[in-house]
Amino acid sequence: MLGLMLFANFLLIYGPGLLQLNLWLTNVKGTPVQFGQLLTMGAIPFIAGDVTKAVVAALIARGVTPKKAYAKETDKWEGWRLP
Repeated sequence: MLGLMLFANFLLIYGPGLLQLNLWLTNVKGTPVQFGQLLTMGAIPFIAGDVTKAVVAALIARGVTPKKAYAKETDKWEGWRLP
């Protein structure tokens, strides 16, 4: 679950965000921005906080997910959890 959250965060959020930042800075400055500068402005300062949030969210999701089926329900996902 943590891997999925990190994938979603970095690829699906940072990707379009960096593209939009690049377009905006190119329109404002009039010249293209280098990829290293773009990462320095739009991604690197936020990585530590986002990884921390993803880890906490994964721990909360694992804590609130039922460990076994209730009453007479069948547990078709038995054994899917990491130890």
